Amino acid sequence: MAISTLKNRESYLSLENQTSFDFTISGVRVPFFANSDIKVFKRESGETADTELTFNASPTNNTQFSITAVNNDTRQGGTIVLGGTGYAANTTITIERVVPFTQEYTLQEGSSIDPTALNTALDRAVAQTQQLDDDRVVTFPASDASSVTYNVTESAASRASKVLGFDSSGNINTQTFSTVAGDAVTGGNGIDITANNISVDVTSDFSFNSGELQLASDSVDTAEIKDSAVTEAKIGNNAVTASKIAGNAVGSAQISDGAVGSSELAGNAVSLATMAQIAQNSFIGRTSSGTGNPEHVASTAISDLVIGGLLTDGTGSGTGSGTGTLVNAKIITLGTGSNKLIIKFFTITSTDDNDQTFTFASAFPNSVLFCTVSDTLGTISSVTTSQFTYNRSDAYDNTLTLFGIAFGT
Repeated sequence: MAISTLKNRESYLSLENQTSFDFTISGVRVPFFANSDIKVFKRESGETADTELTFNASPTNNTQFSITAVNNDTRQGGTIVLGGTGYAANTTITIERVVPFTQEYTLQEGSSIDPTALNTALDRAVAQTQQLDDDRVVTFPASDASSVTYNVTESAASRASKVLGFDSSGNINTQTFSTVAGDAVTGGNGIDITANNISVDVTSDFSFNSGELQLASDSVDTAEIKDSAVTEAKIGNNAVTASKIAGNAVGSAQISDGAVGSSELAGNAVSLATMAQIAQNSFIGRTSSGTGNPEHVASTAISDLVIGGLLTDGTGSGTGSGTGTLVNAKIITLGTGSNKLIIKFFTITSTDDNDQTFTFASAFPNSVLFCTVSDTLGTISSVTTSQFTYNRSDAYDNTLTLFGIAFGT
């Protein structure tokens, strides 16, 4: 036979429950010499290593395979048949021809030459050579200088606990690590490699240049980040969005003074229930001129605008031949500035039927529009912005308590 394929190994992606695979490379069947020359491996999706299957002329499960030669002639190639129901789709099936490195045809001096046996021996030699020229063999460019050497000249004792590498000229040599044991390597220069983990002692005389070492995508999880390891300097501007803030995570301690303005408040967000409590007979406003933060303002401090309440004006005085007082004065002020309307409610006590003058605790700023008391017989003879004169009827001989009201500006 003639060996026209250039390789001795091929991999296939199986279909769902596929059990039959023709051993071909680029459409050409791969010849072999004995069933024992064929090796079959499988690697399912998610697996990281191949599993070798076992030859059995009558396979009974997925771990076994048989070989059906074309026309019962192995030199024409064959078909691999898996036992059982096969594997899931996209399972990798690798078929490899591995010919033992033995010579099975011997020429005797003076004997005749068997052309078939000689051709088979030559075919075996080609197959064995292909195994040596596999893709897994390390090769070097033909352009390498003739002075470059590819042989390790150190003795076994000298190269013990070292790894294979290249010197500055590209020659193969050995590189020093302090300890090599199993799958663990402890480096003399501060590098430790143990079970898929690489650690570097940064106190050693060792450094990485930019781009030489990178973390794989998705390789850092929450378990790899130490508590308090992420500081303010590590968080980029605008990096924290609303979706990254847990519910109820922001309290009053996290809000800076003056950080919340009117633009940060939603419409109808502030209600009476959410406002701080205010003292009795006080209002929300400002006692100083200009704009600024609201304050709790006592009723006695409001002079320009009052809505919805009575304010104590203080106790005035009464003069005359008898005794009398003006007490419990209350005011309501509507409007601002010179246009405001001031309403005073008060109580007077009169003990004399002669004229008595009563003085307000605070005068009307501009004028008095109207003033009266709850006495249908008595009269008010004069009114100014600061006081009024009342003459009670002679019909009264005892002490009177009267209610009054005055309007002014």
